[in-house]
Amino acid sequence: MLVLTALYYFGRPDVIGVFTPLRGWRPMTAGTRPTLVHCASSAALLALVPVLLARWLGRLRLRDLGLGLGRWREGLCWLVIGIPLAIVDGGRPAGDAGRLPP
Repeated sequence: MLVLTALYYFGRPDVIGVFTPLRGWRPMTAGTRPTLVHCASSAALLALVPVLLARWLGRLRLRDLGLGLGRWREGLCWLVIGIPLAIVDGGRPAGDAGRLPP
């Protein structure tokens, strides 16, 4: 929870503020960060650090954490099917999405 709070206030690519009639608009979070810094800090804090802590504290291998190669041939098949579907789906106007079955 502490990591998420720190990322929310200090790693944002934008600024969130509050408005009061007496003081006007005041920033609530730290200043803006470049998008690359935001993405890198998010990846490190939300993915890399937890995996390294789990490996170190639990003395686990990456495969034990579900990060092995797995069935990579099956994954490639799903990738070959999924990328064209995503391209077709991304090319449709947003209004068409409501007519699709759930």
